[in-house]
Amino acid sequence: MSENVNIEKPLMLEMIDAVVRERMKEVPTSQCIPQRAYCEQFHVKPDSIRQRLSKGIWSLGQEVVEVDGAGRFIDLEAVDKWVRKSSINYL
Repeated sequence: MSENVNIEKPLMLEMIDAVVRERMKEVPTSQCIPQRAYCEQFHVKPDSIRQRLSKGIWSLGQEVVEVDGAGRFIDLEAVDKWVRKSSINYL
């Protein structure tokens, strides 16, 4: 006979959060992700990236890295620096 375990919702969420955090430690991290993944995750169209490159806003080897046989990768650290440099300072 199985008994229902009554766990309070906040406790359950805390337990789930702990499991997710532990599993995330196992996921490899990288500063560069494939352009396709960047576009999907950040809702950016590939054409926007091409325009940033053609206008000199981004550059190959900086925000965008071209890898022979693997395509283009976006350097998240370089993009973060670009965002911070391009932001408006409201002091």
